Amino acid sequence: MLHSYKVSWRAEGRAKLQTAQPQLCVNTSLPMCCRKDQDINNLNSKLEDEAALHTQLTKKMKEHQSKVDELEEELEAERQIRSKVSGDSGEGRGGVGEGCEGGAGV
Repeated sequence: MLHSYKVSWRAEGRAKLQTAQPQLCVNTSLPMCCRKDQDINNLNSKLEDEAALHTQLTKKMKEHQSKVDELEEELEAERQIRSKVSGDSGEGRGGVGEGCEGGAGV
């Protein structure tokens, strides 16, 4: 008796599912279609999340690259200033090529 109750309950549940939702796939069972639809929806959601993350990371990369460019320009300007200052002060001492070493190895 218990077994027949379970069978009828399952059949009744399947019938409700089939009438509640239109059958989307031809020649396949409804649960398989629902699973595939759910998988497609999940993958689309993941794709949208990944695309948003890609956009955020691309924006951060551009910001960081512009900061690197700015710092490289500042560094080059400082090097030119130091080169000019050391060139001006080196003329009187004859210290060519001292640069950052501070005269060590002359």
